[in-house]
Amino acid sequence: MAITITDVKDYLRIDSDAEDTLLTKLMAVSRAVLVGAVDDYDLLISRKPQLEEKGDMVQLTLIADLYENRNLEGQVPQNYSRIVETMLRQLQYETL
Repeated sequence: MAITITDVKDYLRIDSDAEDTLLTKLMAVSRAVLVGAVDDYDLLISRKPQLEEKGDMVQLTLIADLYENRNLEGQVPQNYSRIVETMLRQLQYETL
């Protein structure tokens, strides 16, 4: 299950639609980071669908970080939180 704007807004505790455009952009950026960090991510998820929840959490955590640190002006941070790095590594080292 790919994350939705509703998932993001629930995670960030946002009630209005005022920032939907920004959140949609952050969703795309977080997806690009995930796919770029984990070799053959889509193939991995198609073969091991139980891992998608971990990928979704990586995206939500990245989105929260980018949202809360908007002073980066849309740039992806060079260093991720420890939990994001751990989840990305776990996904990266999954065998197909």
